[in-house]
Amino acid sequence: MKDRTASRRVKSQRADRMREGWLEVRVWVPSQQDAEDVRKFAAERRSLAEAQFHTLAQKEYSMNLEADIDDAINQQDSPDYITPSGAMLTLMTKLAQEGDLIGFSRAFVAFARAEPRKAALLQSSAPAKIMNGYFFKHRRLDASAFEQWERANRAWGDRIIAALREPDRFAQVVREMADDYQNSAP
Repeated sequence: MKDRTASRRVKSQRADRMREGWLEVRVWVPSQQDAEDVRKFAAERRSLAEAQFHTLAQKEYSMNLEADIDDAINQQDSPDYITPSGAMLTLMTKLAQEGDLIGFSRAFVAFARAEPRKAALLQSSAPAKIMNGYFFKHRRLDASAFEQWERANRAWGDRIIAALREPDRFAQVVREMADDYQNSAP
């Protein structure tokens, strides 16, 4: 749901950025020129930070995954996809199908840091991507048994979302779910 007022939109943007580790700084200045200088400096720092996200990703992730993440972030708002975050959604699908759960989580974390306002879409898509890509395609679990397993595990999607920002924990949670699902199938 869209924020209907400027005040709600600002609060939502602030919450998104804070959740992804950004910090807000307020400062009082004595003149209009000082205010302009602070705004200019802030814009330069945001721009520098966005450029550095790609450098941070290179240090943190494997070379192939880093390149894929970097490419998906750079393709944000690309007309080649039907949704603004299409490149990252496609990468997440690929990682789930390959069984790279840590990579899946790391890709999300890198994107969320770079695009905090757009992270909610990817976050809400994670359970479906894990279900279709990891459970059904990678692990080849019986899709016809999913509805029964889901009735017994109503919070499975919430658990995936809750672990999404912690790669090792995320991989463990998803693997445990898949094992439970596999063991509960008739």
